[in-house]
Amino acid sequence: MPTTSCNQREAYGRVVDGVLSLLNDERIREQIDEPLHRAAATFDVRGRRLCPLTPSEFLDLVADFVAHLYRTGFGCSIELTPRQARAEAAFILERAYQGQLADGCAGALEDTRAYGKEGLMLILNSIVEALVSTQRQRYIDWVMLTKVGCLPWSTRKELAAFMLERYAVLLSPSLRRCGAEQLADFCSDLIQHLAGSDRAVREILAAPLRRAAH
Repeated sequence: MPTTSCNQREAYGRVVDGVLSLLNDERIREQIDEPLHRAAATFDVRGRRLCPLTPSEFLDLVADFVAHLYRTGFGCSIELTPRQARAEAAFILERAYQGQLADGCAGALEDTRAYGKEGLMLILNSIVEALVSTQRQRYIDWVMLTKVGCLPWSTRKELAAFMLERYAVLLSPSLRRCGAEQLADFCSDLIQHLAGSDRAVREILAAPLRRAAH
């Protein structure tokens, strides 16, 4: 393993600790989950016939719900046209909805007809959770790209060597047997592996930098 200076180790420690701070689950919940859940709670269905719904009425309702979430549940307001909202609602349901009777948009409509308002509320909640999951992944991808992925390969190799040294106790034996060259292209995955459990994050953030020269 190449020699790493004290200043370099401190710099790499700041990179990893900074990424772990951005990936803190409480922080992500505050930025992504909670605003979307608050927006969902303010969706006004008064004056609307909820059940039974025709296919067109059902899609109009979930489209209005999606438009409301985009307008009020993100960091900046995103205005969808009615056509865009319908397309987005159908896309979310087709990709993410797993129903009692069937999956996708058709399954959501069947569940609404079978289970009434309770079924509809579960469907709307599934849309919220699908958006939360998507936005979380986009946020994580942005963090890893801007903080790690943009680094030169040689820097990522040194960062991998630093993590193999500093966090060895938290890594699996198979990872510890890898060389820095093997892990240089997987620094983002390695950091996310370290951030995978609250216990690991607490230990990492509490661990003092080892400053002994090699």
